[in-house]
Amino acid sequence: MNLITAPTFEKARNLIKSAKSPIIFTSNDDELNRKILEKEEISILLLNLSRRKDKMNKIRGKKAAIELSMTTIVVVVLSLTLLIMGFILVRSIMCTAIGLTGDVGDKAKKQINDFFDTSSNDVYCIGQGDAVKVSPGINNVYCGFNSKTGGTYQVTIKEIKPLSSTLSKTTDYMKWISVKKESVTVSPEQRETQKIVTLEIPEDAQEGTIRLTLEVKKEGATSVSTIPVDWEISRRGTIRAVMC
Repeated sequence: MNLITAPTFEKARNLIKSAKSPIIFTSNDDELNRKILEKEEISILLLNLSRRKDKMNKIRGKKAAIELSMTTIVVVVLSLTLLIMGFILVRSIMCTAIGLTGDVGDKAKKQINDFFDTSSNDVYCIGQGDAVKVSPGINNVYCGFNSKTGGTYQVTIKEIKPLSSTLSKTTDYMKWISVKKESVTVSPEQRETQKIVTLEIPEDAQEGTIRLTLEVKKEGATSVSTIPVDWEISRRGTIRAVMC
């Protein structure tokens, strides 16, 4: 029995031709082993299994690495999704207000309707009685009109003055007005909510409470309703300013 090993096919062929049967051939080169099996007559092909185990372990290691990478990607994607959803939720909570900016919110309408349900007055403005917190920027005054007979109401902004000592008494707060509505027409037996005036509060405005005094007179009536609307100016925190 002859055991033959060689680094190349030519050397292996020469050794096999000169050897007597039975011939055992062994090599760590899989390609060389394949050629010997195809082209030469040997009795036994001896394979080095320990080397093959190392190779299989490397393949398994690569597969495990790929699986780990895929798992990591899935975890990262899920984490980012949850982070974005959490950010949206927090932003919604922090930035939701009663509706002093933009369109009238449901809370503003509800507050006005709740007032008319328990009062015989035909005009009510948000900020009347309890001060409303506002931030520097664009803010709107909303008023509700509740008339059994209908009609047109004339609205006049008489003055805007500071109530807090932290606010300057020499500032012309009337200059903060950017848009105002001078009249509102209401149908009989209807409740109407309107944006009466828009104020642009400067970013450098001090914190404190201001009072807007409105005079409302219905056409054909002799009496004039004086409505004080209080706004408490408060600055947004850094996080809220960024998010909102």
